[in-house]
Amino acid sequence: MILSELYIFLPIIFSLSFSLGWDNETKPSVTFKGHTKGLLSAVFSPDESMVLTCSYDDTARLWDLKGNTIAILKGHLAFIKTAVFSPNGKHILTASVDGTARLWDLKGKIITIFAGHEGWLSSVEFSKDGSMVLSAASDNTACLWDLDGKLLVTFSGHFKGLSSAVFSPDGNMILTSSVDNTARLWDLKGTTITEFIGHDGMLHTAVFSPQRNNILTSSSDNTARLWDLKGKSLVIFEGHEDVVRAAKFSPDGTKVLTNSEDEEAYIWDLEGNKIAYLDRHGGCVWSANFSTDGSLVLTGSEDLSARLWDLEGTMVAIFTGHDHDVNSGVFSHDGSKVLTASMDKTACLWKIPIEYRPK
Repeated sequence: MILSELYIFLPIIFSLSFSLGWDNETKPSVTFKGHTKGLLSAVFSPDESMVLTCSYDDTARLWDLKGNTIAILKGHLAFIKTAVFSPNGKHILTASVDGTARLWDLKGKIITIFAGHEGWLSSVEFSKDGSMVLSAASDNTACLWDLDGKLLVTFSGHFKGLSSAVFSPDGNMILTSSVDNTARLWDLKGTTITEFIGHDGMLHTAVFSPQRNNILTSSSDNTARLWDLKGKSLVIFEGHEDVVRAAKFSPDGTKVLTNSEDEEAYIWDLEGNKIAYLDRHGGCVWSANFSTDGSLVLTGSEDLSARLWDLEGTMVAIFTGHDHDVNSGVFSHDGSKVLTASMDKTACLWKIPIEYRPK
């Protein structure tokens, strides 16, 4: 069966599955339509009154929660990899394959263009206080900027492109991950503090633990790793049979969540033991996130669905309505809703079943 035929039959397969006893299928309460190409991500504003999407159509869009477009962010010359709100919710930051990041107001006006990288951007984020911007790019560097677009620091040392760059929780360090199979810890002056060496494949993500005392990486070598800040590999999370797209800590830092191209996501303890198998997807799991209180997990997959799980690995709800890959899925802060973004050119807002919302 060719891929196009498979996409035709997948919704039928899902419908049949529910007729055989899966009774917690959920339909979207709002669909955000307007992009002309597939979406990479969708996020809530800090006050959760708006939704921000970015797309392969070279634009980002700002929406109200009824699905009405508030602003279209036009100006990038290639597709936007990611889009985020500032901590106070008053500005938007985008990163594009055109080699620039851009700062926007909520009306879609460009305030600042961050130009200086010599390759496409893979990630961008604000500092915790919103006063600086951190970007990572395929030119082997990360850059720290002020909001006027002045380059403050260049983090040079990797010998291949970067997949991500993030601030430490206290904002005093930078963590980068690279296609060169390593991660690096830096001070804010651009000096390497630690190099994390051990993976046998490119790194997709590197994140700090909430307590800031450990590092977690994910790799194309089918593993994730837990490290101390001195670069010692503490635990190897082994068991996936394909690329581990991301690895994240639970909000309290006691668990690890991995999602993989092997169609599965796992929850682990910090000793590397699997606590739960989230294994009912029928395609690559592109996205996996804990709820804010850490009691649930949301996954998004190539199989057209997003799924809600408890920490024992029981699927408690399935969100069906997209007709292409679900590339991302996030929880609202209060745990009552989830937001998904799909290659079908739409984002969707869903209500979590009442019995699974935080009490």
